[in-house]
Amino acid sequence: PEGTDLRQVSDQTDYVLMFGPDRCGPGTDRIHFILRHRHPRTGRVTEHRLVDPPAAKDTRDAVLYTLIVHPDGGVEIFVDMNRVRKASLLTDLTPPIN
Repeated sequence: PEGTDLRQVSDQTDYVLMFGPDRCGPGTDRIHFILRHRHPRTGRVTEHRLVDPPAAKDTRDAVLYTLIVHPDGGVEIFVDMNRVRKASLLTDLTPPIN
């Protein structure tokens, strides 16, 4: 939101969309795609995670990660302009978006 002090952002900061490489610990080498949705009536927050996320690129060079969410619910993930995953918000997230 406007006025947010980015120096105060941490792993505890609320988010709506998380996208990018995760190489933070043993056994993690993936590209995160997580949507968080707060139900307007109950206030309950649900995380929707990509099933079978692609591996993050193993390099010391700069890497461009791109996420495209299409109006029809289609999702594409690109690494250095090469598509590495095509998915659907309706079938490839757990739990699925409905």
